[in-house]
Amino acid sequence: MDSGAATGDGSLDDPVDRQVYPLTWSVPVGERGAPFWYRVAWTEAGTRSATAARRFVSPSGPSAATLLVTIVHNAYDTDVDAAIEAGGGAVTFPVPGTTAAVSSDWVDGTSTTGNVAWSFRIEVPAGSADLWLPPGPSTPWTLRVGEGGFVNRSGRVTDYRLVYHLEGGDVTYTGGPMPLLTIEGQTVTAMIPQNTVDVGPSRTTTPGLRAGPNPVGAGARSASPRRRVGAGGGGDRSRGSSRGARPTRVAKRRVRGILVAPRRRGRARASRSLFRARA
Repeated sequence: MDSGAATGDGSLDDPVDRQVYPLTWSVPVGERGAPFWYRVAWTEAGTRSATAARRFVSPSGPSAATLLVTIVHNAYDTDVDAAIEAGGGAVTFPVPGTTAAVSSDWVDGTSTTGNVAWSFRIEVPAGSADLWLPPGPSTPWTLRVGEGGFVNRSGRVTDYRLVYHLEGGDVTYTGGPMPLLTIEGQTVTAMIPQNTVDVGPSRTTTPGLRAGPNPVGAGARSASPRRRVGAGGGGDRSRGSSRGARPTRVAKRRVRGILVAPRRRGRARASRSLFRARA
């Protein structure tokens, strides 16, 4: 279909031993969404070589976003069931098998915990998930990875990203936590954005001041602005020990619009005491 000059360093000793060759072409309407098989061929030292054929499904239309996933596993096709959800499962994008991986590579590890990395590229057609783009705390994208099959094989997710395509340029969102280890017989999840939690209504709390250790030490006074309590304008505070002792009541008197605690007599235990002020 196309050809070009090889670029990059041919050494396998470098940290990066792969070279990406992007190829852009127009997909006829009749071929959109249809699968094709592609292979890469090259000539080196006068010898023509070719890779194994890879199945590739042509885009069905403009892409609103691209999902990138890398899973390290030596029994991926038999043990792993992965999918990406948005809208709480309103739309689902399955992560395909290894025949649809855009690349594979050897990584550090063992065959038991995984040393073959499979990278996948999943296009999100425009209009299919626009309600949940871009991702945010209220519109998370969740990668679910189930592990089953060989009990002596496990793996990990090392990359999960969403690339949001905009007219002004692409914006990349990174998911986590990474790396995410698979667990036999269970499903683990990674989310975009990371650390997304369900935020419910705020819990109503009683107004007041809480502090520790107790600032009312021996020979000290404490004062704080306070609203009027009771007919006399006085009030009290509960003071208890951090060791769980029964709280006692501390009388207060008002001086020039503030409440003043009397001097605390006895041995100072400010480092071990707590007090609570209630409005």
